[in-house]
Amino acid sequence: MHSPLEIATILLALLVAVVPKKKTVRRLAALSAALIVAFELVLLYWFYAYIIWFEPFVFVALLLANNEKTALDGVRSDRQAVVGYPKEVNGELTISREEK
Repeated sequence: MHSPLEIATILLALLVAVVPKKKTVRRLAALSAALIVAFELVLLYWFYAYIIWFEPFVFVALLLANNEKTALDGVRSDRQAVVGYPKEVNGELTISREEK
């Protein structure tokens, strides 16, 4: 039973390396976490401290996910960083942007 699982894990690793056409940071993090979990499942001895091996990849893949397209998705963002200090104009706070 152990050998088929090892073969399946190796095939999964080869599949992950070849199949994804668009490789974004989030997708690579999710696939890396899946591969590490698969390799841990075929170990003869498993210890709960092995969780820290795949935990960072899960954090990147899940906790940074939202509905907006960002640079992590492989697309160029049209959002600009706000630079400047808040200034009160007509009773409202606005941020002045100074061109350099």
